[in-house]
Amino acid sequence: MHLDVGFGGGEFLLGMARLHPDRRFVGVERFAEGHRNLVKNVLRMGLENVVSAVGDAHVVVGICFADGSLDGVTLNFSDPWPKARHASRRLFTEEFLGLAARKLRPGGRLCLATDDAAYAEQALGDLAKVPLLASTHPEVRWMDVSPYPLRTRYEEKWIREGRPLHYFVYGRR
Repeated sequence: MHLDVGFGGGEFLLGMARLHPDRRFVGVERFAEGHRNLVKNVLRMGLENVVSAVGDAHVVVGICFADGSLDGVTLNFSDPWPKARHASRRLFTEEFLGLAARKLRPGGRLCLATDDAAYAEQALGDLAKVPLLASTHPEVRWMDVSPYPLRTRYEEKWIREGRPLHYFVYGRR
C-alpha cells in the first residue's frame, strides 16, 4: 500500500495507480475539492486500486494506518507555508516525518519533493532527526531528478520555468 499525502488534483496518484494496477494507493488531501475530483476520476477511469480520504494528514495518517503497514509515502510539492504564523501547517517537520516513518514497513520508502529551497533545507534538518529513516542517496543532500517515472502538474510547470527542484528518498530502517 502506498500513501500520497496532499495529492492536490490527483494527477500523480492516478498516474501511479494506472502504472501499477497490482498495488493499492491511498490519497490524503485536506481540501474537499481535490478529494471530489480524485473520486470522480477514479470512477471515470474504472480504477479499483485507489482510495481517497479528506482531512488533516496528521490525524488521518495517525489513526488510519497501523505502524509498519505502508510500502511507501509520497509528499510531492507540499505547500511550504513560508510565513512564520503558518509554520504549524507544514508537513516536512520532524513530527510528521516521524509519524510517516512509523507507518512504513522496514525497507519502505518516504519520498519528498519541493521547489522551495528554504523548505528543502528544513526538510533535510528534520529528516536527520528521525532515527527510523536513512537516506538512499547519502552522497548528496538531495537529488535534482525525480525518482518517479511521471511528474506532477506543478513539477512540469516549474521545470519549464527553470526552477531548481529538490527530491528526497529515505528508507525505513
